[in-house]
Amino acid sequence: METLLESDGEEQVRDGEQEEVDNDDRELNETLSNLHVSAPQDLLLKLDKADNLYPESYRVNSPDEIRLLAIGDNHHRQYSHLFPSRKPLLLCPVNECGVKKFVSMTLRPSPTVHPELYTWEGCASFVADFLSLDPLDPPVDLPRYLFLPHLGAEGSESHMYLETRWPGGQKVTHYRKAQLEKFAPYLRPDGLNTRLTTYKDLDSVPLRGSMKKFSPGRSDPDSTSTQRAPEVMRSWGSKLLLTSPVSEEELKGTGGRKVVECFHRNRSKPANEDVAQRVFLLAQRRIELTYHLEDHRFIPSKRSFIKPQESTEKKKGEDFTSDMESSFQVDPSEKPLKTLALNDMLVALMKDEEKVVCQIKESKQEVRDIVACREQEERDVQLEFSPWTTTGAAMARGQRQEMEHLAAEEQRWLQEKEKDILAPFLIRLDNAETLSAEDAKHIHQDCLAEFKQRLAEHANLIQERYEKQTQELQSKQEWYQKNQLNMTKPQEEEYLTYCHEKTLQICVAKKRLSMHKEAAPQKYWTLDQKLRSDPRLAPHLLTF
Repeated sequence: METLLESDGEEQVRDGEQEEVDNDDRELNETLSNLHVSAPQDLLLKLDKADNLYPESYRVNSPDEIRLLAIGDNHHRQYSHLFPSRKPLLLCPVNECGVKKFVSMTLRPSPTVHPELYTWEGCASFVADFLSLDPLDPPVDLPRYLFLPHLGAEGSESHMYLETRWPGGQKVTHYRKAQLEKFAPYLRPDGLNTRLTTYKDLDSVPLRGSMKKFSPGRSDPDSTSTQRAPEVMRSWGSKLLLTSPVSEEELKGTGGRKVVECFHRNRSKPANEDVAQRVFLLAQRRIELTYHLEDHRFIPSKRSFIKPQESTEKKKGEDFTSDMESSFQVDPSEKPLKTLALNDMLVALMKDEEKVVCQIKESKQEVRDIVACREQEERDVQLEFSPWTTTGAAMARGQRQEMEHLAAEEQRWLQEKEKDILAPFLIRLDNAETLSAEDAKHIHQDCLAEFKQRLAEHANLIQERYEKQTQELQSKQEWYQKNQLNMTKPQEEEYLTYCHEKTLQICVAKKRLSMHKEAAPQKYWTLDQKLRSDPRLAPHLLTF
């Protein structure tokens, strides 16, 4: 009796569940019947052209999509009822064709030919690069419609959009004192991918420097190039030479304005005699010396020279005087140098200045050579396109077809040359188009003589092999006669196998030699007849 009551209870529960399902179905049907689409007027005016512009999935909802829209609409009503103060959810916006589409909140993994999209850094970089910010109007409200990106494209168009990465294939980002330019791979003929330009002030001039990164498809090994305002700097041992920034005019041959030489400390000299920095002010005709710091000193000693004027045709050169030198000694007890010593020091400095000027000229020439080399490289850049890109695949296909065509042409040419037995002899003549009777006779005789020589060489080669194999068999037999009493069973079997193989080789060589001697006269006669019937030789060999 109790069991029967339990069964009646379970049946009542099932009836309640079925009634709830029926109510849900009725509610769903009512929702679908009341489901309306709202789209901007400018979109509705273009719906007549949607059949030609968009696939059917953009214009029509499948039954599953209709059910998703109903579920989303139901969730939206519940959310608005529970949280009336919050912003509405963006679940089912209108697309380009004026059709309501459900916006998924999850991503489905799918394979791609672009390996950079397999990492979160690559995905983040792609999204940041490819998508452009389009502010909402007004910015606090949800959009009335949502267009599908280029990512929704299929086939080769999807690959093309992924390869261009940014709208238009490039993106420019401006910073306070810099400009960052990014280009899609293979977009530029020089393979430039990234160019960072830094500026000295907010007016963006003058240019302080730039750094470029190139795609791996460049033929030259340098994938990164840094360019700055040109300056000459070089070190020799303990000396570092640095000039001020070099202008284009200075690179073309005019002298520099200032040359600075720095030296390490030489412990064998007192600090006030060991030069730390030497400055040649070429335009001012001055030389400034700064010495190393002495122990327990805060400032270094300094000395400055003014070079006397050199003699000219109209004016006598100046003599060095004490007024042309000024100095600052940290140690007041230090005795000043005499005029003669200062003059000798100035003469030595002027000689060093001449050497430095020569070094600067060499450095400038080196810079010019490097710049010219880089300009030549930039003009002759050959990009190697990856076959996994749309452009690379097309180029690879074209190159393969061209190579196949060239290979076929070469093979056909070789076959024609192989058939023409007179080709090697006709090349020796100045004019192979018209043959004289004497030329034809010489070609006929030379061709037969060369063929006869080849037959003899082939016979000699077979004879040498025959004699060599016979000698090897005899040597092996002599070795066996000497060692047969001490040989093991495996050694005897190895010997018998060797003799059998060598005897077979000797027989084959002997047979080949016999067949060659028998066939040689017939081959010689056949070639003679072929030459006499050749249309280029036949008219001249009728009476020969």
